[in-house]
Amino acid sequence: MRHIPKLEVRRLRAHVERSLDGGRLDLLDRRLHRLDQLRRPLREAVAQHLQFVVKKPVVRHGILLRPLYERAPARLRYPAPVHTDLLLMPFGATYAQMREAAVVAEDAGFDGIWTWDHLRDADYNSGRVPEALVTLTGIAEATSRVMLGTLVLNVANRHPGLLANMAATLQEVSGNRFILGLGAGGGPSLPYAPEQTMIGRPVPPDRVRAAQVAEAAQVLRHLWSGERASFDGEHFQLRNAHGYPRPEVPPPVIVGGWGPRMAGIAGRHADGFNTQAGHPQLESFAEVARREHAASGRNPDDFLLTVFAGLSEPYVRADGSARAALEHKGVDRLILLTAPPYYLDEIREAGRMLRA
Repeated sequence: MRHIPKLEVRRLRAHVERSLDGGRLDLLDRRLHRLDQLRRPLREAVAQHLQFVVKKPVVRHGILLRPLYERAPARLRYPAPVHTDLLLMPFGATYAQMREAAVVAEDAGFDGIWTWDHLRDADYNSGRVPEALVTLTGIAEATSRVMLGTLVLNVANRHPGLLANMAATLQEVSGNRFILGLGAGGGPSLPYAPEQTMIGRPVPPDRVRAAQVAEAAQVLRHLWSGERASFDGEHFQLRNAHGYPRPEVPPPVIVGGWGPRMAGIAGRHADGFNTQAGHPQLESFAEVARREHAASGRNPDDFLLTVFAGLSEPYVRADGSARAALEHKGVDRLILLTAPPYYLDEIREAGRMLRA
């Protein structure tokens, strides 16, 4: 099934709602008539996103009494299918291996390609950790359909001014396929902290790093707006900033985290949240994030909930209970992790199971 960007759905929904508000049922039917030109799976997916149901028209004495499409009651608002992505773990990998695996995954039917953001290989000391954004830029040129994402960029690795430019460039190269995952990085006690301390950079406490993520997300929005912007944060500042690249479609910002604090930051300042698929508090985190998203003046239905897990059969069986549970919880994207040397036959088989 073709991926339907939420921005596309949002624009179509706006047309639909204007027609409903104006009582123009004839105009509504004309605007949605193009759905009937599409393949049935795509048509049904759009209808689910729009929260409409397709009805048989009722015509009496030549008068249309009920349109082809009606707003669905709440009980009929079924969850949309979960998009399934592949994360290529970079430790010990070469760019050539990652590129080949990405191409195979796209051909196999996966919806997206992601990678981690690290400066060194803390696990195997292989001396190979391809940089996340450079790698995804290369993969963007090698693919045409899959979304591309970072899970997640460490806020300590790039000033948000630099990141705004890099992300806007990758968005242009990829044809608006980039999802910017952003996070607070590992704490002082985790094995990834030395990649900062070894080069003389501090690893602040969790509270400080979380605040940096919140500010960085706001700085990105300011710089992508194309307007002159000032921002007086505790960690990042802007002084009449202007002239930075303005992406045609700003990349969605997904904040990664393990608790309600990061879920709240995601809801207030970002477009989505990411955590572990099997986290016992997943639904609670989603509720916190969507509540904050609504409080910020945005539509909580547009908020993206993404989760990660290992590449395994329960998550790639299209009719499996694990996937059904994620759909029920409102998950938009399931990101499955695989490590080098990336067994290509395994990726192809997973794709076959997804399409079964």
